[in-house]
Amino acid sequence: MRLTICLVLFIFVQVLHFAQSEDVSAGTKKAWYQCEKEPTRIEEVNSKTENQLTFNIQTTVTPDANKKKEFDWLVNYPQEYFTAYLINSTDSVFQMERQDGSLIMIQEAKNEKGEWIPIEHWQHSWCGNSYMNPLVLNPGKQVLVPIKKYSGSFKTELRLKLKVGDKIVYSQAFKGSIDKGQFRQIYKEGSGDFHHGSSNYLDD
Repeated sequence: MRLTICLVLFIFVQVLHFAQSEDVSAGTKKAWYQCEKEPTRIEEVNSKTENQLTFNIQTTVTPDANKKKEFDWLVNYPQEYFTAYLINSTDSVFQMERQDGSLIMIQEAKNEKGEWIPIEHWQHSWCGNSYMNPLVLNPGKQVLVPIKKYSGSFKTELRLKLKVGDKIVYSQAFKGSIDKGQFRQIYKEGSGDFHHGSSNYLDD
């Protein structure tokens, strides 16, 4: 019974992620970053670093059309996302929690003072089944992650902030633009859907 309820709520939340428009000028936007279900071998063209867990970010490339079946929502939103690969070129295995198929990750941007400030927030699920499928990234493997593309009048640098166990992994900086209103951190409670607690910026 609990599994059925969680499944229904999971579907409902996925619809909300893309059916609802959220005013980014009103503050940070809720993050959600689905990645490939199964890692693939690192392609030489994508391998830019050695002995690191890192990202290869391609801001001018929309996610691979061959992945549209896995990321079916991209059919309607192709220009709102760009491509990143999470790459494990170390000798270690990394296991990271996924919530409803999404890496626990947000974007940050530099403000006018050059400080890194969150422009997205995370909210955790109350359903234990949301966390039943962690990502296991073995050495020499990578996963594709479509990254939300923002636009606005403020040109700046951005980066990804990924939770890996009890540690944080940051991507390299990349150029983009946002609305300055996204710097306003909001602390709203879960609204009765699949989430609970206040907005989280992965600081604890």
